[in-house]
Amino acid sequence: MRLLRRLLTGIAVLVAVLVALLGVLRTEAGSGLVAQLAMQAVPGLRLEGLRLNLPWGLAVARLELADAEGVWLTLEDAVLALAPGELLRGDSHRVSLYWGS
Repeated sequence: MRLLRRLLTGIAVLVAVLVALLGVLRTEAGSGLVAQLAMQAVPGLRLEGLRLNLPWGLAVARLELADAEGVWLTLEDAVLALAPGELLRGDSHRVSLYWGS
């Protein structure tokens, strides 16, 4: 009984931490942090106006990818829509990317 109680407490703490993390990432500061980490990790990536709506998707006002020869991809008003339940089942055809220009 004691082991079960500890296990359930551990699961509850893990769920609470994940919910808090998702909440923080949905703030302007959290989105800014994710954008900075992504730009540091991917050479030539520039993100402006990243808005996270995890786990359902994200939006970015402007995304640029560049190499030594210059910018080769620019997306404005891009939205990545996810269906998390279907992704967990391995059904990835429900991932959609939309952009304005």
